[in-house]
This record gives sequence, structure tokens and C-alpha cells, in this order.
Amino acid sequence: MAHPHRGSDTPRTWPDAFSRFPPLPGTYPIRRRGDLYVEVDRAGYLLLRMLDARGSMDISALAGALGLDPSTTGRQVNAVQKAGFVERTTATTDRRRSVIALTDRGIGAMDAVRRRRLDGTAEMLDEWSEADLQHLATVFSRYNEAIVQLYLSSEREHSAGGGAHGSNGGVDGSSDRRLPRLRGSR
Repeated sequence: MAHPHRGSDTPRTWPDAFSRFPPLPGTYPIRRRGDLYVEVDRAGYLLLRMLDARGSMDISALAGALGLDPSTTGRQVNAVQKAGFVERTTATTDRRRSVIALTDRGIGAMDAVRRRRLDGTAEMLDEWSEADLQHLATVFSRYNEAIVQLYLSSEREHSAGGGAHGSNGGVDGSSDRRLPRLRGSR
């Protein structure tokens, strides 16, 4: 039996909508998302955004905030440090630790990428009604909150054992935490 949504221009369920790229057969991107990240790559941009939002922090805290392991975070910090976007200083409380801080150059790079992202999104949504934009903001905020609940934890929860996913991680589906059955997922 053929899938009931194949060939339809309008996805009927959230999985159909999320998996639909390119949106129609025979269409190709006229711009590449990589064009957004001229000054700094996407991973570096996210790292700079985290430092901007939360302030200076050591590698372990930054890794936890980004949901990455410290070695991966260290490599990303090295890359943005070489570009002059962050600086390392020795922690005053423990001279073995480095504190990572955003530089003026890093703020400039982050702001340039953010501006291109916002401009591109504004261009896509230019013809949407105010009601549609408000609905998008509401639903997307709920989506982001769900991501935080599922994938991010507070430092206290993480140090208590198991982080946000229970005792064995959960990202690969191996934890005892189950995803709720979502409307429209069948």
C-alpha cells in the first residue's frame, strides 16, 4: 500500500513536516545555510552564544552547558581562541583551571552571524500574518522548552547522578525514560 501522504504538498503530521527537505521534488536550495557562518562555524557560534548568555566559565561548565564532553568543548574553544573570539585566563580560585571569556572580536563575529540568521528568517516570514507569527512563536517556544527538558539538566541534577536522561544516558533510547506518544505520529 502506498504511503497516504506521498505526493501531497502539505504534510499532515509533525513527522511529515519535520522530514520534508527539500520541500518538493526537483527543488534545490538557492542559498546554503553554511553561508550564514562566515566568521565562525556553527559549533563555534553556539559556543560564543553560550558564553554571551551565561558569562565566562571553565571548560567543564561550558561543556555541561552545551551538552558536550569536555574534550570536544576543548577543541572548539581552541578553534575560537585561535580566531581571537575568546580568551583563556587562569581561574583565581584554582590556578589549574582556565576560564573562557568572550572577546570584543568574538561578540562582533557572533553578532554578524546572528544578524544574518535573523535577516534570513525575517525574509522567509515576511508575508506571514501577525497571527501566524505569534502562533509560530508560541509553538516554537514550547518545542524549545521540550528540548531543554529532554536534553539539558541543571548542574545540580547532573551531579546528583544520571543527568537529564537517567542512569545510562538515554540519547540512544537505552534509558528507562520513554518518549510520550505524540499526536499525529502514526
